[in-house]
Amino acid sequence: MNERQQKAVDANGLVIVRASAGTGKTHTLIQRCLRLIREGASLDRMLLVTFTEAAAGELRNRIRIALDEGFRQSGETRFREQQALVDYASIGTIHALCREMLRDHFDSLGLDPNIQILEASLTRQLQNESLKEAFNLALHKDHPKNTSVRDFIRTYCDGSLPTAQSWLLRLYNFVCAYPNPDDWINEQREAHSNYESSHWSSWFAVAVSQWHKNALLRIGSKELEHPTYRLIQSQLQAFSESDSASLKDLLHSVAGLRGKDYWPRGTAPERDRHRPIFTEAEFLASQLEEDEGSSRLKQTFKGVQPAILTLLDLLSLFRKSFIAKKKQAGGLDFNDLEHQTINLLFAPKGESSTEISELIRNRYDHVFVDEYQDVNRAQNAIIEAISSVSEGKTRFIVGDGKQSIYRFRQANPDIFNRCHESWKAPDTSIHVIALKQNYRSHPKLLGFANDLFETLEAAGASGLDYDHEAAFAIVSEGDDEGSESPCEIALHVLMPPEKGAAPDDEKALAVLTPEEREVTHIANQLRGLKT
Repeated sequence: MNERQQKAVDANGLVIVRASAGTGKTHTLIQRCLRLIREGASLDRMLLVTFTEAAAGELRNRIRIALDEGFRQSGETRFREQQALVDYASIGTIHALCREMLRDHFDSLGLDPNIQILEASLTRQLQNESLKEAFNLALHKDHPKNTSVRDFIRTYCDGSLPTAQSWLLRLYNFVCAYPNPDDWINEQREAHSNYESSHWSSWFAVAVSQWHKNALLRIGSKELEHPTYRLIQSQLQAFSESDSASLKDLLHSVAGLRGKDYWPRGTAPERDRHRPIFTEAEFLASQLEEDEGSSRLKQTFKGVQPAILTLLDLLSLFRKSFIAKKKQAGGLDFNDLEHQTINLLFAPKGESSTEISELIRNRYDHVFVDEYQDVNRAQNAIIEAISSVSEGKTRFIVGDGKQSIYRFRQANPDIFNRCHESWKAPDTSIHVIALKQNYRSHPKLLGFANDLFETLEAAGASGLDYDHEAAFAIVSEGDDEGSESPCEIALHVLMPPEKGAAPDDEKALAVLTPEEREVTHIANQLRGLKT
């Protein structure tokens, strides 16, 4: 084992491991289990959470092999005793864990002890029925929101009911990632009912910040030989979110740089390629203007407010119908597993943990969670509720923001990136360890990955803290970056589909999201490698 791996094996308390691909994270996790067992820990007091059932099965098998090898090398009977516990150890996915907790405590929530998980096909069928039911109810002539719903469909969905259903379904999938969807809906309804709340202004600041990051990414990749590029970059470097007056001047200045005087003959294609920088700056600046004693931002808010509130009302109707249909079918979907588990572990409103939460927390001395970059808010709340770092207990979290591929399922890599701050507590030992030596990939591929992520991070567009600790350390037997061994690196740029184009696959309600299109493209590329 290398020095960093050994440090992760030996650390106690809260251990956060940033493990890049090919750095031996599973080997490190298993060696940590063995170390704890040597010191008196037992597998039946450990919880190991993986992302897939296949990964859980592989981990269980590798632990069994490691225990057998430990017995053969040392002759310690403790390794034999632990081997007998492997098949019964708590090693599985977050949903398997939720299902187990609900079955053990079904009476606390009034659930059927033989709780069933609905088939995906049935879940989709019930989901589609609930969508139709929600819109039919809202569009009925006697419904109080009838006019608002029709205006929403006409104004924002080009009069298309399937498009409106798609919007609603995507919002539903988003809100399901929260520990309590009803609380989120109520908070949003309150925030959008009153312009004077701080939410709208803060959201505008986020929009400006995102524009700034995207603009830096576009310009930062240029050689800056063109004087206009240098001028744009200097304006962006003077960016300040805190001073609204200077912000408005800056946005106007950047928007004005699209004028022909700044672009010599022959450079019009360059200017057109960066048109979003200028048009977005112009729009954002317009929102800071005063019009008849009222800011345009406030007028914009009032303009979209009815549509937002209508969408929230539709979401409530849809959820009520969908929950009822699943209950009638006698089962739960995966979102229900998470939310029912949260109901089990937390008191109403999530203000404090329950006695059951304390009972489960006392069951485990050591908790391991892999692929933490792909958890959502609800799953994170569950892990926090059932693990502890007090009185000799440990929490071992492994993740890598570069490998977060499930954002289309509402995975939130920021949870992993910030857990060393959000879990900070008095008398808690926190260790953040980066495994960076890659033993698997071609050195040229690793060099490309480092260059790519460093460029994105420099522009503030990656969502990662890609510092020296996060970069790959290139290790390869008999090879180095100067090697002439063949290595093909392909960069695929997926452009958004043209308006009116057919969806990428046959979906009942909507074209694929950008994230889903990426996953589909990657799957097709992998399929092509097999042919």
